[in-house]
Amino acid sequence: MNENEKSMYNEVLNHYFTKNKIKKYFGRKEILEITGISLRTYKYRINELKVKYKDVPSLLFKEQNKWKIHNSIAEEFLPKRKSANQTINSMKWESFSTWNLADNYDEEFHYQIINEIKESHPHNLFHYVIEKTKMGVNHVHLISDLSVEEVENTANEVFNHYQIPINLNVQQIINKTKVIRYLNK
Repeated sequence: MNENEKSMYNEVLNHYFTKNKIKKYFGRKEILEITGISLRTYKYRINELKVKYKDVPSLLFKEQNKWKIHNSIAEEFLPKRKSANQTINSMKWESFSTWNLADNYDEEFHYQIINEIKESHPHNLFHYVIEKTKMGVNHVHLISDLSVEEVENTANEVFNHYQIPINLNVQQIINKTKVIRYLNK
């Protein structure tokens, strides 16, 4: 993915977050919930990051004796080692997929498609949400630990089986925290 595509992808995500009023800055409590780290680890990370971002005060600053952490750097608080108490944010998500179908299919059909994709890769992780547009059309957002190519190939195979035209967009995840917060809104 080139720099132009990355910036366009980030613009789209930022639009979703501002449109859906997702928090721009997190406090200690939210970072601990999102990442599953301990308070001690949080304090160590703050000490590391305040040095790293000393020239960029919009990303990390103190307000009324409380740290404000921009959502774009929340991933830097994720555990560096695999923890016993993994959260959805600490998993190794690789790809973000969205699909829209030419006709409006019900949620059950989308669940069927998702289950077929999951059955093709039983040892991989998936997290998804089925949403309705303002026009009432169902569409799906799905994250996975599979590569972009693997998700595209599997999804295309499933949709070709049903002979349904699809608008499929699969991207590599750049900012995992933003994507997960969007799915969980």
